[in-house]
Amino acid sequence: MLLSQDSSAIAAAIATASGAASLTDIRYFTQRGIFSGRILEQMGIQGLNDDLETLTATNPALAERLSELTAGLRENVRDAVSQALLLYGREEAENLRNEILRNAPLARIEPRQVEQMRALIRQIARRLRDRYSKPRKRQRRGHLDVRRTLRRNAAWGNVPFLTAWKRRHRDRPKIVALCDVSGSVARVSDFFLLLIHSLHEVVPDVRSFAFSGHLIEVSDVLESNSVDEAMRQIMSKVGFGSSDYGTSFADFERQWIESVTPQTTVIVLGDARSNNLDPGADILRRVSERAKRLVWLNPEGRMAWGFGDSEMPRYATFCNVVRQCATAQQLERAISDIVATYR
Repeated sequence: MLLSQDSSAIAAAIATASGAASLTDIRYFTQRGIFSGRILEQMGIQGLNDDLETLTATNPALAERLSELTAGLRENVRDAVSQALLLYGREEAENLRNEILRNAPLARIEPRQVEQMRALIRQIARRLRDRYSKPRKRQRRGHLDVRRTLRRNAAWGNVPFLTAWKRRHRDRPKIVALCDVSGSVARVSDFFLLLIHSLHEVVPDVRSFAFSGHLIEVSDVLESNSVDEAMRQIMSKVGFGSSDYGTSFADFERQWIESVTPQTTVIVLGDARSNNLDPGADILRRVSERAKRLVWLNPEGRMAWGFGDSEMPRYATFCNVVRQCATAQQLERAISDIVATYR
C-alpha cells in the first residue's frame, strides 16, 4: 500500500488498526506514544522493518523510498491518535488539570494559570451552592411532633388528620470577611474574595473588607465589577503594602463593629505577620466576643506560625477555627465547613 500510495487503503487500514488497538480508550497526552505504537504493530510495522533491512542490502534506492513513505505513515498514525485524544481525552485531561490546580499553592500560581484557577474557583462555588442552597423539604418543615399531633386529633379518635411539626430555628447566616491583600498573600485573597462573593445564594448577607496598612470595605466593588476590575480597584487602594493588622483591626472596630452580631461568622484570611507592629490582638478578642464564630484561614504552612513576626499563636487563642488554607482544595473545605453550620 505504501509503494502504491493508496491513501484510501492506508486510511482504512489505520482505522481498522485503531479499533484493534482500542484507541477510544485514550485519555491523556502521555498515552499518545503508546497508542501510536499499538496501531503500527496492528498494521505490521515489524514486518515492514524487516523488509527495509533486506532491501537496504539488495535495493538501496527502493529501501530509501520505502523508508520515506514509512515516516509519512508514522506521521499519519500520530495525527489519528492526536484527533482521538481531542475527542476522547478532553474531559479527563481537564479533570487532571483541575486536580493539579486544586492542590497547587495559590500564592505560587503562574500568570498563565490565573484564569484557569478562577474558573476552578467558580466551579467550587457552584458545587457549594448546589450542596447547600437547596435544603430538603423535611429539613424546612422539621420533624413530626407526635404529642401535639395526637392532641390535635383527639376529636377523630387520634386518627392523624392534622399534623404538627417541630421546627428548628435557623439563624440567618451572615459572613464578614477580612482579607489581607498585602504583597505576600494578595493572590490568595483574590481567589478567596471571588469564592466568598459567589455564594450569595447560600449566604445572602456577605460583607467583605480588604487591608494592608489600613482597611476598607470592598463589598460593592466586588458586586458591581468584573473580577479583574474589582481586584484592580482594591489593589490600587490598599493592596501590596506592608500589612499592619493592628491599624486595620482598629479601622474595622471604629467603623464597622456593629455589623458583627451573634449570627455572624467572621473570617480572617491572612498570614498574621504584623511586621513587628502592634498586632491588635485585644481588638480581635472583642470581635470574637461579639461574633458567632471567628475563623482564621492562613495561607502559610503551620511550621511557620509563630516564627519571625508571625502573631498566629496569639490570634489563635481568640479563634474558634484556625486552618491552613494554601490551596483551592483547602479553601473549598474551609468554606464548606463554615456554610454547613448554617444548614
